[in-house]
Amino acid sequence: MSNPESTAPFVAGGTVQAGGGVYVERPADALLPRLCRAGEFAYVFTPRQMGKSSLMIRTAEKLIEEDIKPVIIDLTEIGASATADQWYRGVLEKLADQLELRTRLADWWESHRTLSVAQRFNRFLTEVVLLDVAERIVVFVDEIDTTLRLDCTDDFFASIRYLYNTRATTKALARLSFVLLGVASPSDLMKDRDRTPFNIGQRVDLDDFTEDEAVRDLGVDRDRVRAVFRYTSGHPYLTLRVFRSISEQPLTSGIEARIESLFFGEQAGKDTNLQFVRDMLTIRARDREAVLRRYRDVWRGQEVPDKEADPVSAWLRLSGIVRRAGGRLQVRNEIYRRVFDDTWVGKNRRTNWARVAALGAAAAVGVGILVAAILFPFALIQKNEAVSQAQRARQAEATARNAQKVEQEQRSIAEANARNAANQKTEALTQAEQARLAEAAATKYGQLSVARGLNVHSLLAKTQGPGLIGTTFLLGLESYKHSPTLDALQSLPYDLPLLRRLQSRLAHQGPVNSVTFSGDGRLVATGSEDNTARVFESATGKEVARLAHQGPVNSVAFSGDGRLVATG
Repeated sequence: MSNPESTAPFVAGGTVQAGGGVYVERPADALLPRLCRAGEFAYVFTPRQMGKSSLMIRTAEKLIEEDIKPVIIDLTEIGASATADQWYRGVLEKLADQLELRTRLADWWESHRTLSVAQRFNRFLTEVVLLDVAERIVVFVDEIDTTLRLDCTDDFFASIRYLYNTRATTKALARLSFVLLGVASPSDLMKDRDRTPFNIGQRVDLDDFTEDEAVRDLGVDRDRVRAVFRYTSGHPYLTLRVFRSISEQPLTSGIEARIESLFFGEQAGKDTNLQFVRDMLTIRARDREAVLRRYRDVWRGQEVPDKEADPVSAWLRLSGIVRRAGGRLQVRNEIYRRVFDDTWVGKNRRTNWARVAALGAAAAVGVGILVAAILFPFALIQKNEAVSQAQRARQAEATARNAQKVEQEQRSIAEANARNAANQKTEALTQAEQARLAEAAATKYGQLSVARGLNVHSLLAKTQGPGLIGTTFLLGLESYKHSPTLDALQSLPYDLPLLRRLQSRLAHQGPVNSVTFSGDGRLVATGSEDNTARVFESATGKEVARLAHQGPVNSVAFSGDGRLVATG
């Protein structure tokens, strides 16, 4: 039994073992080890914070006691941006390290480079792992949903299926089995719909705590468990979160008040579990509208059958917001029912008109008309057919007024957004406008150059040299970008005599290591291997200052007001 006054026993989030907390046993704690002993393939696909990782660690500990070799691979450590070669090798490196194989993976992997990564993966398991290790091996692959973001993992699941099916001809493979854990469904794992779906293994369900399980393992009296379960229905994370809070700060005004402070109001946006459910229903949902519409039906108490192969129902189950009950879906607990209520669904299904209005008042007017067009026929349908024509006319007039009101509201939002945008502008031109003006300057300079017979490309090519011969052109353009004036444009060098004069002014006696502009773009500072730093007017090339050093100048920078120069 645990001490309810201690903060240690109740670990909410992460593995219980890592936090030194108590463990609540469920039927899965007997089923999964039994499948592993039998060499069966299994998968634990449930929402987050249901206890998958804790179940995995506990099962692995049992297997070690029975001389079965467990291997735990957390795919989040490998990452979702790895190449196919890096990903498969990363999986095998973890396996080789934990099994302490005699064969060096790096040498073996390179010596079989002519094979595909999937072939190397299969052969390493059959030709190396099973030869080096005589015991039964169970490979736990956690966070399997990270593979959904990769394009190279279809072969991984195909390999697991191949290893399972090949047991008929290769008896040693009976000593190797896999357990997959994560927030996914078997149909999601194989992204290529032309390939056979991943359809092997036995599902292990992780159900909510029962009252008896909680009383037995948490060491809390039944009345208190029952009071918490009225809100959590035994959800592992939510239940442990409440009991942990109580152990940290004893109750002063009842369990209802504590739950209110933990999960409702502002706290609803901070709790990690509620954030996960929210993201699953909105951001991560492939068909957000279908998911929210189906959940709304469940929330309203409609009879929604739980169809195993239906992707929308499967997604709702993976989010954790619903559970199976008598062949139907129902909201999982009272906390979810209150946080994700009918109003929340309506807000998240509704188009964000404020964002639309930001595009302009004209768009808002169109939205208002659209709303009117939608509301009007629905209003008429709801009226009894016996309503007089005068009543219909009044209804239409009221609908039109509502539409006008919506239109006015959207116009107000658009105007407010426009004012905000105007207030945010500074006297300086926007980057886009600066780019346009710079492009215009470059175009004009190009035209002047062509008119005078200059080759712009050859001029720019000179910027690669140790001096600043052709850099004058670039400095002028940069100056124009920062301070677009006609004087700056007209001062751009476009004849050879001027270039020759500027060459003598700008050229260092060694390579230039650093060039930087002042905030207004009118000055440029350079640092060179010739042990000097210089400051020039960027538009004319006139030298303003020269700073001598005892060694090469590798970096230069202006202060914010452009009055000071720092050198390195």
